[in-house]
Amino acid sequence: MIRDAWVLFTKDLVIEARTRERVAAMALFAFIVLVTFGFAFDPARTDLRPVFAGLVWVEIFLAGQMGIARSFAVERETDVLTAIRLSPVDPMAVICAKLMVNGLLLLVVEAVAVPLSFSLFHVPARFPLAPFLLVMALTTLGFLVSGTLLSAVSLHLRMGELLLPLFLFPLLVPVILGGVESLGFVLSGHVDAAYGWLRIIVAYDALFLALSLWLSDSLWEV
Repeated sequence: MIRDAWVLFTKDLVIEARTRERVAAMALFAFIVLVTFGFAFDPARTDLRPVFAGLVWVEIFLAGQMGIARSFAVERETDVLTAIRLSPVDPMAVICAKLMVNGLLLLVVEAVAVPLSFSLFHVPARFPLAPFLLVMALTTLGFLVSGTLLSAVSLHLRMGELLLPLFLFPLLVPVILGGVESLGFVLSGHVDAAYGWLRIIVAYDALFLALSLWLSDSLWEV
């Protein structure tokens, strides 16, 4: 299964490297959201530290949703679901490969967008690095796992890419709340208070990882 997942991951990465379709759309959307918030809140006159965590996650989740919605674009446009069912590839490997690709693309966007957010919103980047990275990683994982799973489900729906946000964001409420609260506590220096919210995010991540692996076989049979 690991070998199959790596081969599929490499294949999707080569396709993305040739087209740069998803990463360009995600980066552009993140930049638009960033600039829009910058003009709307006027950080030169307003202290945005109390709402900074929420702004960051709105930016990341909206940009990430654009990439996740296109996770199975090749499979949808070339109608290869039958080939997936008939091939000897473990269906679990397909989900794992898509999850890794989505994670890598979102990591690239976060690596650029988050530092820009600190700079544009005039928020001092003084915080413990390890808890900050832990919050970012766990919250991003929860978003990726649930988003990739629903993206696979949307393959079988008409206008699935359009319907995906309607199903995804209500499902993300625990991750959104946990990510905003825990990141806010870390940025304000109250690291211990963030761990209670991190437990919720960890439970969410574990639940959707288990669901993704459990449903991987039946996703292609719907």
